[in-house]
Formats: sequence, C-alpha cells, structure tokens
Amino acid sequence: MKLIVKYTVGDGCSYSCDVVQPAIYSSAEVLYCDIIDKCEKAYEEKEREFEIGGLTFDVNYFIYKDLNYVGRDPSLYGRYIRDWPEVMTIDEWFEQSIRDKEIINKK
Repeated sequence: MKLIVKYTVGDGCSYSCDVVQPAIYSSAEVLYCDIIDKCEKAYEEKEREFEIGGLTFDVNYFIYKDLNYVGRDPSLYGRYIRDWPEVMTIDEWFEQSIRDKEIINKK
C-alpha cells in the first residue's frame, strides 16, 4: 500500500518543519504501530536511529525532552514527550492538504 508518513521536526521553540515521506507498507495501521514499536525499542537501547519500510528516522523526532516552558506549567519542563507521526494513504494526505490550503486561503 502506498502511504505517507508526516511528522514535525524542530527545536521546540524557534523553528519547526513538517516532513512528508512516502512509504510502501502493508497498511497504515501496521506501519504506525511498527514505527512506535521500533522507536520505543531504539529509545530503550539508546540508539539514535531506527529503520522501517526503507525509511530511517531519528528517535528524537518522536521522543524528546520538552524544553519549551514559556507560558506553561513549569512542572512540565523537562518531561519526555512522545509525538508520533501521522500515517495515511496518499488519498488521505491529498485531501488533508486540500483542506489545509482552503483554511489558509480563508484567513
């Protein structure tokens, strides 16, 4: 199945960038679950990267320390966040992109 993996990378404060990568996998649900499993395993084994479906991901894209505390509860500063990617079919991604553009154009 032709899929899209979409996630955001950045430093949590001064910049961020959406990343969209194509993938071929048995289903979106299986790829999503496999990304989580492989990322958690790599994190536990203190590995920096993991590979799945021909794609290589940095563990820090999905599991990272929250250093952005401006305007938030200071007790949350420094906790680890798990921010999993979106996995969708090409058609779902296309429809989402069209909706996003319509929203932006209305502003």
